Amino acid sequence: MIKVPKHLAIILDGNRRWSKIHGVPIENCYLHAIRKAEEIALDWYKQFKQECGIKPFKQLTIYAYSLNNINFRSFKEVLNGYKNIESELANPDIKKRVMEARLRLKFGGSLSRLPPRINEGINGLEKLTESNDEYSCFVAIAYDGQEEIRQAVMIDAFNFEKHLYFPEAYPIDMMIRTGGEQRLSGFMLWYVGQAELFFTKTLAEDFSYGEFIKMMIEYSARDRRFGK
Repeated sequence: MIKVPKHLAIILDGNRRWSKIHGVPIENCYLHAIRKAEEIALDWYKQFKQECGIKPFKQLTIYAYSLNNINFRSFKEVLNGYKNIESELANPDIKKRVMEARLRLKFGGSLSRLPPRINEGINGLEKLTESNDEYSCFVAIAYDGQEEIRQAVMIDAFNFEKHLYFPEAYPIDMMIRTGGEQRLSGFMLWYVGQAELFFTKTLAEDFSYGEFIKMMIEYSARDRRFGK
């Protein structure tokens, strides 16, 4: 029987390069990345479960928008990213599909850095899905792993794990990064210590279900000994 991760994490990288190659206006590149994340969380989950008879994961974490993106990219680009995020948070079709899938959504990061309308959308989706119990998706937005740990320790150094953005998250079993880079970029640093790492040169929007399945097969074949 195929072994699957309890917690899968994905860095969808390469959005701007994909936009340049395909002539997509840069202001729309984040919208395409968001749609890919939705495809993974909803369509791929459903297809895998139908084909294999088991869930591909119980928890999924998507790196949606880093704190460095906000700090170091141009104001225009960041603003366009905000517009794309805001539009999808308010998308009634997404809300319907998330509820049908019984997917629970949780957002984490330096949320105070985000515009009020995005925070309103985040709060609305979290409240809408809080009773869903099929599986969970954690969305790391305005996120930096070092900042997450620093803030949690400042609140309570002895019980800081309770104050992380995603205290209910399992340790990450499998981490995928698209776009060719082979680094974590501050992603889920507290959770990723024992993860199996997968890197692909495929850009985010071109990452396919077929390539995902090949990675899942390789993950299942790996011998995870945890120091034993």
